[in-house]
Amino acid sequence: MMSLDRAYINCKRCYKLSYEDAVEGRNPERDSDLYAARNDALQSLQDQLYAFQLHNKRLGQDIDNTPEENLVKKLAEACKKCKFANPAIADEIDKQKSE
Repeated sequence: MMSLDRAYINCKRCYKLSYEDAVEGRNPERDSDLYAARNDALQSLQDQLYAFQLHNKRLGQDIDNTPEENLVKKLAEACKKCKFANPAIADEIDKQKSE
């Protein structure tokens, strides 16, 4: 789950940078560090999805949409929709841990 940990950290980093931009009156859409953090979070999710799929193939299981894969896809969608308003990936991971 290292990739999910990286996604969590980069999501928090992205949110922190967007908050700092808002406080300082900068346009977050022009902050390359913010987009780098967001892209790193999404890349981590993509890496995790690939790892789940590879694991299933090694086990001889050709199944799509396992609960783990669905979680990663849900996290990616949350990230794409957040508009830097909240740490969507981190919030969802925290929610999953508390269940």
